Amino acid sequence: MFGDMITDEEIERALGELEARLLEDPSSERERTKARREFFGDDSTRDELAERRFREWFLLERPTDAWQTPPIRELAQDLVSRGQLDADALGALANSFCGVFTVTSVVAGEGVWLRDLSSGGEHPLIEREGSAALEPGDVLIGRLFVFGPTANRISRAAAVFREPKLQRALERDLEAARARRRGVPRLSQLDLERMFWPKSVTPTGASAVETARVWLAASGVPREAIDGVFAELATMPPDENRWTFGAHDALGAVLDRLAFETDVDLEAARRLLLAAWLELSERESAPGQPVPTEAEERDVKAALAAFDRGRAEGRDLERLFAELERDLGLDADDEDPEDVAPDFPGVVGAVVEEFLWETEREHGAEVARAFESIRHLAAFGQSIGVFENLGPRELLTYATVWLPERGELVDAAAARQALVALRAFCDWAAERQGLDVDEDFRVRLGALEESLPRIATANRFVEPGVVDRGELCEVKSISDTGIVELTTRAGLLRNAAPRPELATHLQSGDRVRALLERDGGVRVLRCFPRECAAVLERD
Repeated sequence: MFGDMITDEEIERALGELEARLLEDPSSERERTKARREFFGDDSTRDELAERRFREWFLLERPTDAWQTPPIRELAQDLVSRGQLDADALGALANSFCGVFTVTSVVAGEGVWLRDLSSGGEHPLIEREGSAALEPGDVLIGRLFVFGPTANRISRAAAVFREPKLQRALERDLEAARARRRGVPRLSQLDLERMFWPKSVTPTGASAVETARVWLAASGVPREAIDGVFAELATMPPDENRWTFGAHDALGAVLDRLAFETDVDLEAARRLLLAAWLELSERESAPGQPVPTEAEERDVKAALAAFDRGRAEGRDLERLFAELERDLGLDADDEDPEDVAPDFPGVVGAVVEEFLWETEREHGAEVARAFESIRHLAAFGQSIGVFENLGPRELLTYATVWLPERGELVDAAAARQALVALRAFCDWAAERQGLDVDEDFRVRLGALEESLPRIATANRFVEPGVVDRGELCEVKSISDTGIVELTTRAGLLRNAAPRPELATHLQSGDRVRALLERDGGVRVLRCFPRECAAVLERD
């Protein structure tokens, strides 16, 4: 049934030869640098497996600017004719594809059978070591190298998840995707990267160990049990040669115990504890870094400040309260595990990239480039783990609050372009992804075509200030002399005398974030269109 077609080392060599041939062209280095920015963003923590996933995507999937096809399509024949690689090895690379697979059966000592959750097809996987580590029901996420109908290999950079709830949820999501469109849903390496390997696992400045501790405590795990978890992980460092973590190792044992003794979300636990385990292994070689036996004192002021910032940005209050409880280590309400959907940070980014890919395929590269500003929505939606949670309120928050606050709209033209891209994305996602955009949202989006470019121009003349300072005020009127009358949420009236260029572009009903000084002065730090009231000022 299973055969020895090619080894992992031969796949690695084939990728290396392909990359070396590509880099013979001096201009390809610039292409690779551009691709790295697309794949990694600003993230600086790129481990070996992430680099491997990038390499697979760059060489096997991503169309280059010069050829408009992936390098494998242009260079394979040349490598074969040079005698550097044989046709079978390159065929395996060229025919590879990314997906989400579940193990249906195990053939001891040989390999396993996988079912593609997108297409329903069955694939035999050559993996002698994997046949000892994997079990039916495990979910594998990554690239499958295809050697024929009877033998395949999974990328060594793939991930393995052992959680039945995850499998059921993925099956539901992919079935829904198939129902929304013709054919099999396409998943690229970039889609999977943004869905399952989010770049920010822990908050800035927080250690992975401390983040995992706080999360476990908030999930109701007793402190003594938490101490036992980290003591066990600290005494059994991860094996760097393992092809996956969380099966037959210390992390797997911990997850099994959590599954038996608690009701925690095991996928979230696996992700957080893996990061913590790797951090613990690094600490062993660094003196003065003892393993903490209890969480450090939480910064209550910082947690409350984060809550206030989120409220000022118009984020969902229920989500903000949940995050506040998490940051303070408060117990969360019990939930039925069967009713909780798995959370995949980066899913919005994956859908955005699919939109741009389909736009380029159907309408050309120039149209797709005109919509590239929609990638800001991916950054905005990083904390959204279920695409269905991206609704009219979130989209309006993105357009009226997040884009102006982040300074992404450098001028009126950028604001118009952002709205064009947003409207195109909403139309596409409503048709292809079931995005719920009601008529009220579309009316507000139409109104923004006047107000958002004006606000983008106004923000060119605000005073510099710290992003988390200031009070939200409504513009009541602007006098002929440029005096702007503001009212605070508490109903206090204040007069501001901003730069004339700023006052010219404000209108009654707009909102500003202003620093109200004790001497009566007012510094306008940021401006927002009047449509933001729908998300910033809910009762």
